[in-house]
Amino acid sequence: MYINISPPAILENIFICRTTILLSLGLWKESFSNRPVQKANVLSIKKDEGVKALIGYAGGLNAEALASGMKVLRTENERQVQRDVNANAILKIADQDYPLFDGDIVKVDLIKPGLSNKIELRGEVTYPDVYELRNGDRLFDIINRAGGVTRNTYLPRAYIFRGAGDSTNLKSDRLEVDLSDINVNNMNSFNNVLLLPNDVIQLFSQGEFGEQHM
Repeated sequence: MYINISPPAILENIFICRTTILLSLGLWKESFSNRPVQKANVLSIKKDEGVKALIGYAGGLNAEALASGMKVLRTENERQVQRDVNANAILKIADQDYPLFDGDIVKVDLIKPGLSNKIELRGEVTYPDVYELRNGDRLFDIINRAGGVTRNTYLPRAYIFRGAGDSTNLKSDRLEVDLSDINVNNMNSFNNVLLLPNDVIQLFSQGEFGEQHM
Protein backbone atom coordinates (compact mmCIF):
# COMPACT_ATOMS: atom_id res chain seq x y z
CA MET A 1 0.00 0.00 0.00
CA TYR A 2 1.06 3.60 -0.41
CA ILE A 3 0.64 6.61 1.83
CA ASN A 4 -0.31 9.68 -0.14
CA ILE A 5 -0.54 12.88 1.88
CA SER A 6 -2.98 15.22 0.24
CA PRO A 7 -3.41 19.00 0.50
CA PRO A 8 -5.46 20.11 3.53
CA ALA A 9 -8.29 21.45 1.43
CA ILE A 10 -9.05 17.98 0.06
CA LEU A 11 -9.27 15.61 3.04
CA GLU A 12 -9.95 15.66 6.76
CA ASN A 13 -8.90 12.16 7.86
CA ILE A 14 -6.61 9.29 7.01
CA PHE A 15 -8.36 6.87 4.65
CA ILE A 16 -6.83 3.45 4.07
CA CYS A 17 -8.01 2.14 0.70
CA ARG A 18 -6.96 -0.96 -1.21
CA THR A 19 -3.68 0.54 -2.32
CA THR A 20 -3.63 4.03 -0.87
CA ILE A 21 -3.56 5.70 2.52
CA LEU A 22 -4.58 9.34 2.31
CA LEU A 23 -3.22 11.31 5.24
CA SER A 24 -5.02 14.54 6.03
CA LEU A 25 -3.04 17.68 6.78
CA GLY A 26 -5.86 18.92 9.00
CA LEU A 27 -5.57 16.30 11.75
CA TRP A 28 -1.80 16.00 11.90
CA LYS A 29 0.50 18.76 13.02
CA GLU A 30 3.70 19.88 11.39
CA SER A 31 5.64 23.03 12.21
CA PHE A 32 4.56 24.72 8.98
CA SER A 33 1.12 23.18 8.41
CA ASN A 34 -0.44 22.63 11.87
CA ARG A 35 -0.71 18.83 11.89
CA PRO A 36 0.47 16.34 14.53
CA VAL A 37 2.92 14.32 12.41
CA GLN A 38 6.41 15.46 11.55
CA LYS A 39 6.42 15.35 7.74
CA ALA A 40 4.34 14.80 4.63
CA ASN A 41 5.34 12.72 1.62
CA VAL A 42 4.34 9.84 -0.63
CA LEU A 43 5.34 6.73 1.31
CA SER A 44 4.85 2.96 1.02
CA ILE A 45 3.45 0.62 3.68
CA LYS A 46 3.37 -3.17 3.62
CA LYS A 47 0.07 -4.98 3.69
CA ASP A 48 0.64 -6.47 7.17
CA GLU A 49 1.86 -3.23 8.80
CA GLY A 50 -0.25 -1.16 11.16
CA VAL A 51 -0.33 1.99 13.29
CA LYS A 52 3.34 1.86 14.26
CA ALA A 53 4.43 1.82 10.63
CA LEU A 54 1.96 4.53 9.68
CA ILE A 55 3.29 6.87 12.37
CA GLY A 56 6.88 6.03 11.50
CA TYR A 57 6.45 6.64 7.78
CA ALA A 58 4.69 9.93 8.54
CA GLY A 59 7.70 11.07 10.58
CA GLY A 60 6.27 10.52 14.04
CA LEU A 61 3.88 12.44 16.23
CA ASN A 62 4.59 15.89 17.62
CA ALA A 63 4.18 16.72 21.28
CA GLU A 64 0.85 18.43 20.56
CA ALA A 65 -0.77 15.20 19.30
CA LEU A 66 -3.18 13.37 21.62
CA ALA A 67 -1.47 10.06 20.92
CA SER A 68 -3.27 8.15 23.68
CA GLY A 69 -6.61 9.06 22.09
CA MET A 70 -6.11 7.84 18.51
CA LYS A 71 -9.38 6.78 16.88
CA VAL A 72 -9.71 4.13 14.18
CA LEU A 73 -13.08 4.06 12.42
CA ARG A 74 -13.82 1.02 10.31
CA THR A 75 -16.69 -0.93 8.78
CA GLU A 76 -17.45 -4.30 10.33
CA ASN A 77 -20.44 -6.45 9.31
CA GLU A 78 -21.96 -3.59 7.35
CA ARG A 79 -21.81 -1.10 10.21
CA GLN A 80 -19.23 1.51 11.18
CA VAL A 81 -17.52 1.11 14.55
CA GLN A 82 -14.86 3.07 16.42
CA ARG A 83 -11.77 1.52 17.98
CA ASP A 84 -9.78 3.53 20.52
CA VAL A 85 -6.03 3.04 20.14
CA ASN A 86 -3.31 4.14 22.57
CA ALA A 87 -0.56 5.14 20.15
CA ASN A 88 1.72 6.02 23.08
CA ALA A 89 1.77 2.39 24.22
CA ILE A 90 2.30 1.17 20.65
CA LEU A 91 5.33 3.42 20.21
CA LYS A 92 6.89 2.57 23.58
CA ILE A 93 6.42 -1.22 23.65
CA ALA A 94 8.39 -3.20 21.08
CA ASP A 95 5.83 -5.92 20.30
CA GLN A 96 2.75 -3.68 20.40
CA ASP A 97 0.89 -2.58 17.26
CA TYR A 98 -2.61 -2.18 15.88
CA PRO A 99 -3.44 -3.57 12.42
CA LEU A 100 -4.97 -1.33 9.78
CA PHE A 101 -7.30 -2.51 7.04
CA ASP A 102 -8.77 -1.23 3.80
CA GLY A 103 -11.32 1.50 4.42
CA ASP A 104 -10.09 2.42 7.92
CA ILE A 105 -10.28 6.06 8.99
CA VAL A 106 -7.61 7.10 11.50
CA LYS A 107 -7.94 10.27 13.57
CA VAL A 108 -5.48 11.96 15.89
CA ASP A 109 -6.62 15.16 17.58
CA LEU A 110 -4.51 17.89 19.12
CA ILE A 111 -4.18 18.25 22.87
CA LYS A 112 -6.46 20.97 24.18
CA PRO A 113 -4.50 24.20 24.67
CA GLY A 114 -3.78 25.53 28.13
CA LEU A 115 -1.27 24.73 30.87
CA SER A 116 -2.30 21.89 33.17
CA ASN A 117 0.38 22.36 35.86
CA LYS A 118 0.15 26.01 36.82
CA ILE A 119 -0.76 28.00 39.90
CA GLU A 120 -1.57 31.71 39.84
CA LEU A 121 -0.56 33.82 42.82
CA ARG A 122 -2.19 37.24 43.14
CA GLY A 123 -2.15 40.13 45.56
CA GLU A 124 0.14 40.99 48.47
CA VAL A 125 3.11 38.70 47.83
CA THR A 126 6.64 39.66 46.78
CA TYR A 127 6.38 38.35 43.21
CA PRO A 128 2.79 37.69 42.14
CA ASP A 129 2.83 35.60 38.97
CA VAL A 130 1.95 32.25 37.43
CA TYR A 131 4.10 29.39 38.79
CA GLU A 132 4.73 25.76 37.95
CA LEU A 133 2.78 23.32 40.12
CA ARG A 134 5.18 20.57 41.15
CA ASN A 135 4.19 17.22 42.57
CA GLY A 136 3.22 17.59 46.24
CA ASP A 137 3.29 21.41 46.25
CA ARG A 138 1.40 23.04 49.11
CA LEU A 139 0.29 26.60 49.70
CA PHE A 140 3.36 27.71 51.65
CA ASP A 141 5.69 26.19 49.01
CA ILE A 142 4.27 28.41 46.27
CA ILE A 143 4.23 31.53 48.44
CA ASN A 144 7.87 30.98 49.44
CA ARG A 145 8.81 30.37 45.80
CA ALA A 146 7.23 33.73 45.02
CA GLY A 147 9.52 35.48 47.49
CA GLY A 148 7.25 35.13 50.52
CA VAL A 149 4.70 37.44 52.07
CA THR A 150 5.46 41.13 52.54
CA ARG A 151 5.33 43.29 55.65
CA ASN A 152 1.97 44.48 54.44
CA THR A 153 0.37 41.06 53.86
CA TYR A 154 -2.81 40.44 55.83
CA LEU A 155 -2.07 36.97 57.24
CA PRO A 156 -5.36 35.96 58.92
CA ARG A 157 -7.16 35.55 55.61
CA ALA A 158 -6.33 34.46 52.07
CA TYR A 159 -8.38 32.66 49.46
CA ILE A 160 -7.73 29.70 47.18
CA PHE A 161 -10.08 29.51 44.21
CA ARG A 162 -10.05 25.89 43.13
CA GLY A 163 -9.43 25.46 39.40
CA ALA A 164 -10.20 29.10 38.62
CA GLY A 165 -7.19 29.34 36.30
CA ASP A 166 -8.85 26.94 33.86
CA SER A 167 -10.89 28.93 31.35
CA THR A 168 -13.18 25.94 30.78
CA ASN A 169 -14.12 25.79 34.46
CA LEU A 170 -17.36 27.74 34.82
CA LYS A 171 -17.53 27.47 38.61
CA SER A 172 -14.80 27.31 41.26
CA ASP A 173 -14.96 26.68 45.00
CA ARG A 174 -13.42 29.23 47.36
CA LEU A 175 -11.29 27.97 50.22
CA GLU A 176 -10.42 30.40 53.04
CA VAL A 177 -7.03 29.91 54.75
CA ASP A 178 -4.99 31.56 57.51
CA LEU A 179 -1.35 32.34 56.64
CA SER A 180 -0.17 33.12 60.19
CA ASP A 181 1.92 29.92 60.39
CA ILE A 182 4.00 30.79 57.33
CA ASN A 183 6.20 33.25 59.28
CA VAL A 184 7.19 30.53 61.76
CA ASN A 185 7.77 28.06 58.90
CA ASN A 186 5.18 25.62 60.22
CA MET A 187 4.88 23.40 57.15
CA ASN A 188 2.60 21.02 59.07
CA SER A 189 0.00 23.72 59.54
CA PHE A 190 -3.60 22.79 58.82
CA ASN A 191 -3.71 25.82 56.52
CA ASN A 192 -0.79 24.61 54.40
CA VAL A 193 -3.16 22.86 52.02
CA LEU A 194 -2.24 20.70 49.07
CA LEU A 195 -2.65 22.65 45.83
CA LEU A 196 -4.41 21.47 42.68
CA PRO A 197 -3.77 22.37 39.02
CA ASN A 198 -5.08 25.79 37.99
CA ASP A 199 -5.71 26.98 41.55
CA VAL A 200 -5.70 30.77 41.97
CA ILE A 201 -4.37 32.11 45.29
CA GLN A 202 -5.41 35.58 46.43
CA LEU A 203 -3.50 37.37 49.21
CA PHE A 204 -4.59 40.71 50.65
CA SER A 205 -2.92 43.76 52.14
CA GLN A 206 -3.50 44.89 55.70
CA GLY A 207 -5.27 47.94 54.33
CA GLU A 208 -7.90 45.74 52.68
CA PHE A 209 -8.84 43.81 55.85
CA GLY A 210 -7.00 45.46 58.76
CA GLU A 211 -9.62 48.05 59.53
CA GLN A 212 -12.20 45.31 60.15
CA HIS A 213 -10.16 44.01 63.11
CA MET A 214 -9.17 47.29 64.79
